[in-house]
Parts: sequence; C-alpha cells; structure tokens
Amino acid sequence: MKLDVFSLLVLLGALQALVFGIYLLFVKTENRLQTRMLAFFILVLSYNGFETLNWSSELGKYLFVFDLFPFVLVFSIGPCVYLYVRSFRKEPPVKKPWKHFL
Repeated sequence: MKLDVFSLLVLLGALQALVFGIYLLFVKTENRLQTRMLAFFILVLSYNGFETLNWSSELGKYLFVFDLFPFVLVFSIGPCVYLYVRSFRKEPPVKKPWKHFL
C-alpha cells in the first residue's frame, strides 16, 4: 500500500462527499426528489473517489468490495443530473424515477 499526496487528496474528497451525501439523504425539504437526486449524484462521485483511491494506492488485491459494483455505477450520474434539473421545472414531478436508472 502506498499513500502519496494524490491518494490522500482523493481520500479526503471522497470522505467529504460521503458525509455530505448522507446528510442530503436525511434532510427534510419540500422537494424530496431534488435533494435525493443531488444526494445520489454526490454519493456516486464519492464511491468513484474511493474506487480511485483503491486503484491508486494499490489496494486492489485486498479490497474486494469494489468488485461487486465496478465502474458501471458511474453511469447513474446521467439520470441523477437529468432528474435533478427536471425537478426545478413547474411540471408535475416524475412518478417513477427509478425507471430512468434502468
């Protein structure tokens, strides 16, 4: 395991994103879809940060957690951004937002 400056910055950024994403999941607002999509967007970026840390510090042979959800999880950023931006419009909210992720 090697922990250089790049790995340390990635670790701190991923931890900060994880804390902020979890906070956004549990905050009470009037537009829940908006905060949930922003929270999922940030949590996906946090997961990607931890995965990058796993790669850069050569922990791949020790941590098998990232084999369960590989880099494919990053593809959920698109529906998160789409639904977040759409939640600002005056149209009725999306009935089943999980369909966008399929």
